[in-house]
Amino acid sequence: LDASIKFLQFITSPEAGAIWVDIVGELPAQLEAANDPELMADEKLGAFAAGLPYAHATFFVNESDNRQALIDAYDMVLLSGEDPNTALDIAVETVQEMLDEFWADR
Repeated sequence: LDASIKFLQFITSPEAGAIWVDIVGELPAQLEAANDPELMADEKLGAFAAGLPYAHATFFVNESDNRQALIDAYDMVLLSGEDPNTALDIAVETVQEMLDEFWADR
């Protein structure tokens, strides 16, 4: 139990947020870490970090499958020569089916 508490304390710390930015290249979840002067000065991430206090999380139904639908559409166009509109229509159908299934019993 002690180890799990220590892990949670660390993973939610500004220090872990800074490590996340350095290694993963994404914004930290901790607002304190987002205020790091080095991050605020970053050419690509600085403006996004400055906006974090005003940000809200987006609800996704199965984010990875949403992403995969767009990746598949991109691949259809790039690798198979599919019309971009057709590929996006297929992605929309895929995601809509996922949403319909998710919300059907709620």
